[in-house]
Amino acid sequence: MASHSALRSWPLPLVLLAVACSDSSLHVIKDGEGIDGPQIEVTPERLNFGSVSSGETSVMSFTIKSVGTTPLEVFNVEIGAYGDSFTVLSSPLDFVLAPGDEREIEIMFDPVDAQAESQALVTSNDAEGDTAAVDLIGSSNIPSLKISPDPYDFGENYVGCLRNGELTLENVGVGALTISSVAHSGGAWTLDAPESLPLTLEAGEKSSVFLEFLPTDAGDFEGTLTVISDEPLGTRTATQLGAAEWVGEGEDHFVVEADPPADIMFLVDQSCSMDDNTAILNANFNTFINEISDYTTNWHIMVVNDDDGCARQDAKYGNVSVLTETTPNVADAFGDYTLGVNNGGFFGEPMNTEALLTTAALATSPGKMASCNTGFRRDEALLHIIFVTDEPEQSTKSWSTLTNEIVANIGAGKVKLSAIAGDMPSGCATADAGTGYADAVAATGGEFLSICATSWTAYMPLLASASVKVNQFELSSTAAPSTVRVWVNGTERTGGWTFETAENAVLFTTDIPESGDTIDVTYSMLVTCD
Repeated sequence: MASHSALRSWPLPLVLLAVACSDSSLHVIKDGEGIDGPQIEVTPERLNFGSVSSGETSVMSFTIKSVGTTPLEVFNVEIGAYGDSFTVLSSPLDFVLAPGDEREIEIMFDPVDAQAESQALVTSNDAEGDTAAVDLIGSSNIPSLKISPDPYDFGENYVGCLRNGELTLENVGVGALTISSVAHSGGAWTLDAPESLPLTLEAGEKSSVFLEFLPTDAGDFEGTLTVISDEPLGTRTATQLGAAEWVGEGEDHFVVEADPPADIMFLVDQSCSMDDNTAILNANFNTFINEISDYTTNWHIMVVNDDDGCARQDAKYGNVSVLTETTPNVADAFGDYTLGVNNGGFFGEPMNTEALLTTAALATSPGKMASCNTGFRRDEALLHIIFVTDEPEQSTKSWSTLTNEIVANIGAGKVKLSAIAGDMPSGCATADAGTGYADAVAATGGEFLSICATSWTAYMPLLASASVKVNQFELSSTAAPSTVRVWVNGTERTGGWTFETAENAVLFTTDIPESGDTIDVTYSMLVTCD
């Protein structure tokens, strides 16, 4: 039986054989003897095995003759491409023929293709350096699978861009053929196989498989489609080719500014069970201000408790809603604002006091930012929204919908949600689990802190650090994560930072750059695909 190491989907059409052979540089037949040096002659130049029934074999032979003036060294006789149906029976296949000597080479045809075409290739020390070739032809009344196109070249592509392709599976033989498996290897491709297997194809019937080529790196790629069926060959493969390149190289330069802007919005649950927790928050406010002052004095703080999404204000503090470093009695104002509410509902509480994501979405809406909350938001600042509650999030919309609304209002990478809420997943004696808030915090990279603790002093540095965008640097073009490299003050950093894909930004996690430091980031750019 032939060794089927070189698999193909279908032999070349018989009508092309005469052209292919007459033009082949491999086919060398020597007519005369006595030529100076080693020379080879092979006869006949074609073996036609005719039609062989399924399960039968046929053997034919050709002759290699030394027709030169010095010994002919034959190095090998092998079957060429698409030769699964043919096997060289003779042995050994490396030998020496004195001038005038000849040797017969037997070839067996054991059909695995309905129409089989290949060549027997003879390499030797022939003075002209050619490889002699004998054409091999045969047919059989068997089912035969053709995979086309083979090879399939997906061409040049940009990294990260999808290209679709369709391959055809066709029974080009005689009788029914049943496909039991279709698989693909090659990491740049994803296979969409036929919906139901096994799949039976009658003679002449076709089916399609689809491939998606999605390269995640630059380079040349090769994949293999493997189809197993009950045809005589059993397993056939077809090759897919593709290439990808980066759209370009990006480089960004940053200088850590002094006093970066920080916009901070507090939403504090107004239910009666929150009195002790609100008192702890207010007692730690000055600590929070001291901590954030290590990063910047350019902060805005706003407290939003009401269902209308408008910031708290009071005539006692000049009806100021945006608290800054210059606000008189700022700690007193913050404390009163966290406790106060306008037009409360049940027991004087806002209706949405346990649905704070709803209030935050309303407070950040363009309409509110342009009216009652005007003067708070600065586009160049990170908006840090801090929820304080002992209840789960109870909005009528899902946490993900409301979080997406907030991000859409402010801009991707420009808003972070944090929460002081009940422990996950079970809460504690004084608070229910902060379900919904914990999810929103995780989705935006904020801090989730336990409201169950008796001391919140350790929370203040965490919340202050999360309020200032000094450790995150958004890139000007979309970067391929694996290609990002970072330098601080001219020295490359190999650790202490991560690349945040959603924000397309470098985030420092340790040894955060300080005011005046320079940051350089290089990367390969991803293209926006059609």
